[in-house]
Formats: sequence, C-alpha cells, structure tokens
Amino acid sequence: MGERDSDKTKALIKKLIQEGLSTKEIAREAGVHVTTARIYRRIAKGEFASYIGYYDYLAQRDGFNSRFERRKYITKKRSQPSEKSELGKMIYERLNEFGKSLSNLAEEVNVTERIMRLYLQGKRFPSRERLEKILEILYVKEVRYGTEENKALEEKAKREDYEREEQRKDRVGLAALIGKYLTNSGKSQRELAEELGLDPSTITLYVQGKRSPRQKTYEKMREFLQSPKRVYRVKD
Repeated sequence: MGERDSDKTKALIKKLIQEGLSTKEIAREAGVHVTTARIYRRIAKGEFASYIGYYDYLAQRDGFNSRFERRKYITKKRSQPSEKSELGKMIYERLNEFGKSLSNLAEEVNVTERIMRLYLQGKRFPSRERLEKILEILYVKEVRYGTEENKALEEKAKREDYEREEQRKDRVGLAALIGKYLTNSGKSQRELAEELGLDPSTITLYVQGKRSPRQKTYEKMREFLQSPKRVYRVKD
C-alpha cells in the first residue's frame, strides 16, 4: 500500500481525516493498514510532503543511503528467525536444508508470507492444524513446543482466527442486507450512500464484502436497512 494506493483510497483517507476519525477507524474504513493511515495523517499535518518523503526521512534517520537500501535490510531481517522461537528456528533451518523459500512454504500451508514471517519471528503461533501441515511439509516427525509462551501464542492465534471469522460473517451479512435493500427499493448504491452520508466507493466495498464499517456505522446501517416502516420506491 502507501505509494501504490489508488487516488480513490487517498481521497477517502483525506476525507476521513478531515472528519476527525481516529487512526484505527480510518484504517478500517479505508481498508488500509494502521501504519498507512498513521503516515497519511502525518502528511495531512504537513510533516511530510508525500508517502515517499516519509520513507526517505526514515532512511536518513536510520543511516541508510536510500529508502530502497533500508527496505532491503528490513526484508532480510524479517526473514531471520527469532532467538526466542523454537518453531521459527526449526522452520529457518529446514528451509535452508531443502532450499525452499518462505513464500514457497507459505503457499503450501495456504497462508500469506506475512503470517509465515510472524511464525518465524515468534510473534504468532500457528493453529494445531497449520502446525501439523508445516511439520509434514518440512518432514519433521516430532516437535515439543510446550512452553507457556507458545501456549499463550497458540491461544491468541485461536482468538484471532475466531475474531476474523466473526468479522467475515458480519461483512457477508451486511452485504446481503444492502443487496436486499437495493433490490426491494430499486435504488442505486450512490443513492444509498447519500442517504447514509457515506462515500459511494465505501458502499461498493461493503457490497463486495471487502471492508467492515466501524461499529457505530455498522449499527446505523443495520437499523436503516432493516426498518420495517420504510416505504420502498420501485423504479419503472
């Protein structure tokens, strides 16, 4: 994201900043990472001329000749296992032994490379099903990860998986409500956006199930879409 963000996304972020939303709310509404929203907020304050300017500043601050040199260093560092992670060290050693890349393993396990890096760094622990898949791919017969830290990480992973599934259900449910309302009323997404005081592109993302509104917006939309007193207008 960032320098690759579309003009629509940048315009939406700018609008949300002007509306006074928090950084987390902006990230959720615009479908970007919190860090991206935070950088755009600093740009809006005039601290940096552009997104690229921010990373040029970081490169200079950290003693690199360019942002590309800094990015290369960070990418390499993220691919190193954490000293605290037994699982991370095992993955790293086996990948080197087999000549596999982290992205290859991530694809076989059916997770993103980012998630696999978190396993490598010891910042996240895979579910038991994923762990068994990783061990199978790397030909590891037995592994003992019974530390309290890893158990806590495993529980955290389960909670995060549950929360993501609940968010997915909310997105699907909201998309269905919007679709039903538009069909019954004969209105367009743009007209619905105007009624709710939202950007039309935001409604499109809700319909596609690609974004979840913040809680206040979600409740407002559900109440609006489910109101039994609404008189639907059907176009000729």
